Amino acid sequence: MGGFKMKILMRHNKSKQVIAVMGVALLLFSLGCSIRMVSEYDPTLDRGVTELNQRTEKFITSLEKTYIKMKTAKNDAQRQELQKKLSYAANEEFYDDFRADLQVLIIRAEITPQNQLTVNQLKALGKVLDGMERQQKEGFQDVGEFELDRQAFNRTFRAILKLEIAKKRGEKS
Repeated sequence: MGGFKMKILMRHNKSKQVIAVMGVALLLFSLGCSIRMVSEYDPTLDRGVTELNQRTEKFITSLEKTYIKMKTAKNDAQRQELQKKLSYAANEEFYDDFRADLQVLIIRAEITPQNQLTVNQLKALGKVLDGMERQQKEGFQDVGEFELDRQAFNRTFRAILKLEIAKKRGEKS
């Protein structure tokens, strides 16, 4: 009977070990599920970026149409009037409004823990705006510049929104 008791004790100890290992595994799994590498989805940030994207697209499209009209204008007076509409002075308000809205979004993103990636993307959006602003101050030289600006903005908007949507679904970035 001594051997039988020994086998029971060994099985009992193995059961305890298995339960302990399973407990540790469950604990690690639950911790792994609760540790977030990025912030939670922010619907306000999502909406703000989407609205900024829409306004930017309208702005670039309007500038592009005005530029095409200017290049095909029938007379100098019409050409000069359209050139004024393309000037930085005539569009400075767009840049000011964009920067104000962007700063609000950056502050919102900064106060959210584990959101540095979004903050960096928003700051990159500001650099894209700086590039277009410089270009407009110097004067647009070719209709193709508008498409390049559009692509630069859309690439950055897409990255920001893709991350926010991934956060919404709980995906890892």
